[in-house]
This record gives sequence, structure tokens and C-alpha cells, in this order.
Amino acid sequence: RRALRDMRPRNVRVAVIGYPNVGKSALLNRLAGKVKAKSENRAGVTKALQWSRVEGFDLLDSPGIIPAKFLTQEVAVHLA
Repeated sequence: RRALRDMRPRNVRVAVIGYPNVGKSALLNRLAGKVKAKSENRAGVTKALQWSRVEGFDLLDSPGIIPAKFLTQEVAVHLA
């Protein structure tokens, strides 16, 4: 359909989602081959969803997500 309209093909979209402080932004930077997302060795650096475009891919970096059904105060302290 895009070819019929003389449009370029759409990039492949990749989302990196997971627990806080496990290296999602660092993985995105490694895939990109350069710094595309701010990354530090502490939780809470990524505050919102971030899109980065790299060689035919659209990479989505997300802040850490803690599933609600596993969340107790003790578990949340250990994950954060």
C-alpha cells in the first residue's frame, strides 16, 4: 500500500520494556552504537517514553515498570 503511494517503507519498531534499573537504556545505546538515551547506574533516569531512530529501526525506551499484582511495599523497595 505504501509503495502504491510512492512512500518509503516504514521502519521496524522495537520496544524495550522491563523492571527498573536493569539496563534498558544501556541496551538501546548498544543497539544504536552511540548514546541515544541517557543512562546511569541508578533507577529513575528515564522519566518518559523516548523514541530513537537507527538504521531502519525505531527504538522505544521506557521507564521501569513494576507489575501491580507483584507489588507489596517490601518488593517495591527491593526493585527500586
